[in-house]
Amino acid sequence: MFWADLLFVLAIALLIASLFGAGGHRYAGGLDLLAFFLLVFFGTWALGAWFRPVGPAVMGGYWVPYLIAGVVIALLLMAGVVAAAAGHREQSLTHARDDVQAGAAVATAFGLFFWVFLLAALVAIVAAYLSALD
Repeated sequence: MFWADLLFVLAIALLIASLFGAGGHRYAGGLDLLAFFLLVFFGTWALGAWFRPVGPAVMGGYWVPYLIAGVVIALLLMAGVVAAAAGHREQSLTHARDDVQAGAAVATAFGLFFWVFLLAALVAIVAAYLSALD
């Protein structure tokens, strides 16, 4: 079941990242494609592992929960990126120094969010598989 889940999540995360990344290698808010893929991959796996199995079984696993989780995670991430990009456009060009400081603050906040999210996702994934052993 672990390997089937891993293959489903990998295929779904690659598909979602390629669909959302078709416009370029960098998203509007500064989120690059690799970071987006990692967030979608681990978020999809963590959320999908806790969903109730639905849909047809393939290779002993269910892919529908992971597809739903991946779409939800990707849409939430892109909503945040679009909101950050819209807020950045509203700033005037005369405040270049403030823009640099704001950009550094956003980068620090995103870096912290990224690592906390990945750690929480890994804990959720391990907990889901350990609870399945009982």
